[in-house]
Amino acid sequence: NTPFLTVPPFILHVLLVILSRLLDCYCRHALVDLQINDIIDKETYESKFADLTASLTHVSDEKEKLKSIADNETSVKSRIETFRRFLEQNEVISEFDRNVFESIVEKVVVGGVDEDGNKDPYLLTFIYKNGSTDTLNGSNYKARRKNEKKCIGTQSEKLCPDTTNAVKELYPNHYDNEGGDKCSIGKKGKGEYVMNFRKDFIWGAATAAFQIEGAAYADGKGASVWDAFCEQPGKVFGGHDGLVACDHYNRYKEDVATMKEIGISAYRFSICWPRIMPHGMGRVNENGIKFYSDLIDELLKNNITPYVTLFHWDYPYELFCRGGWLNPDSPKWFGDYAEVCTKAFGDRVQNFITINEPQCFIGLGHRVGVHAPGIVYPLKDCLQMGHHVLMGHGLAVQAIRANAKNSSVGYAPTGSFYYPNTESQKDIEAAKKATFSVTTDRWFFSSAWWSDPVFLGKYPMPTGDEKDMDVFKTFIANVKESDMALIKQPLDYYGQNCYDTAPIEHQDNEPGYRASEFPIGHPKTAIGWPITPEGYYWMPKFLHERYKLPVLITESGMSSHDAVSPDGGVHDVTRIDYIRSHLQSLEKAAADGVDILGHFYWSLLDNFEWAKGYNDRFGLVYVDYATQKRTLKDSALWYKKLIAEFANNK
Repeated sequence: NTPFLTVPPFILHVLLVILSRLLDCYCRHALVDLQINDIIDKETYESKFADLTASLTHVSDEKEKLKSIADNETSVKSRIETFRRFLEQNEVISEFDRNVFESIVEKVVVGGVDEDGNKDPYLLTFIYKNGSTDTLNGSNYKARRKNEKKCIGTQSEKLCPDTTNAVKELYPNHYDNEGGDKCSIGKKGKGEYVMNFRKDFIWGAATAAFQIEGAAYADGKGASVWDAFCEQPGKVFGGHDGLVACDHYNRYKEDVATMKEIGISAYRFSICWPRIMPHGMGRVNENGIKFYSDLIDELLKNNITPYVTLFHWDYPYELFCRGGWLNPDSPKWFGDYAEVCTKAFGDRVQNFITINEPQCFIGLGHRVGVHAPGIVYPLKDCLQMGHHVLMGHGLAVQAIRANAKNSSVGYAPTGSFYYPNTESQKDIEAAKKATFSVTTDRWFFSSAWWSDPVFLGKYPMPTGDEKDMDVFKTFIANVKESDMALIKQPLDYYGQNCYDTAPIEHQDNEPGYRASEFPIGHPKTAIGWPITPEGYYWMPKFLHERYKLPVLITESGMSSHDAVSPDGGVHDVTRIDYIRSHLQSLEKAAADGVDILGHFYWSLLDNFEWAKGYNDRFGLVYVDYATQKRTLKDSALWYKKLIAEFANNK
């Protein structure tokens, strides 16, 4: 690419490419700048618009067509987005606001006959709301998409033939197969894309106590294993700690006001065990009770439903000194704590989650040692700890049912999830088998190891190293029936935390599957996790088929390289695309019969990300840790629009 001309400082460089590729990075950045400023005076707009359109010297016919269309639009923003649409269809820019695009375009018809009379299955016909039309041949899309898989879903061959794959991701709402069925998901609302979920779909955001509260030793709070872990040199990135975090303990009213502004209907937060019971058992700290009681009241006052997680990793340090989860009394300790919480809050809270991600606090904390308490225990001890965790879960469910009337109860594991590399039945079965497999080396990240006892009443038998297999066999043989009866308490839904998945394909030899390689350059989040929205169709589908319960996404999100821009905003376009694409896959799962209750984005705020410290930002809201100033990111504003449009059209 070579620069075509010199432009004012507010625009980068105009790049000219051959015929099919009109402009590259210059227009992309200039137009993103225009998108950011929803309010822009007409004189400034006309100047920028003139500068940009002047660059299209080699496409005069298209430029005249564009100007004609733009002149018919009444608002400045619509004209800007019309121009962006033109550049997108010519592959000049790769990111754009689809919602605003859809406010201009009535629909996109796929397939037809080109100007030479040849059938072109990738031909796009844009039908605008003002009655005009535009066409684009599909050669560029065909080249871009030829190596990509078909649409996700068991009905994809019927509903989404190859002719629609080329534009399915870009235009998910308004397109038809020529003479065929609609392949879009969702429905058209008042200028926004409206997703087809159940009418009472939960639009939420989630946090955890240690990650946001701060006030580590204020008002009688006791120490947790994470307080102790952070004090050990080299354990947490940058020597970071949770002493202040997001100062939510002192700023909860401001944060609830932010939730209300975004429009979330539910807030999932955790209670800090040693804030309620400083020694882990015995004496109750009334200051801790008051803090969470005030937070719950503030949420209810703002019409936000509280979802309370009883345990999200901040185990009382004094109980750890007594053996922690390895102590045979540890299930009762947790049950007693659950009793205190549900008696204090059960009159106002109906939604409780017992335990968050045992895969991490047992596996990473006690088997690998990279999370608190940071000690590597023998396999047999870790299996016993995990068993005590699940028994504590059972006792907590009993406490919730006794003290919170009309309660809804779940728990929130994570795990390794897989999706089929192709839609062949063999690959689908291979992905399902891999998802629920248990191996002796990675047992602690297995979904089945932690969920089969809770929902099916038994532990699965793993495969792998013979020596370790003997340990598993001995453990399973010694599990009491009464323990399993306690663990298998009836739950109302399957809660699932999931951030990424991986492709799997069939192989003839054992174990019947193998990992498929990601292509070179596959997108990743800032923390290095692959972006795989495909898995958000298969993950809830596999869970629903195995455990026969509705599915609630209790955590989903991504870290991004967020920063406050000179205009004061945080323009996290990648996060918007992440949320959108994952929700669309959830929507497809719902269309195929999976009961999807809702979605909690992780996280409401940038926060302390455990061993990563403050190095990664997952939040919808940017936190300046030096000043504690909160700034809504573009993703929060987008999420707000999505939620509002859903509410207006349900």
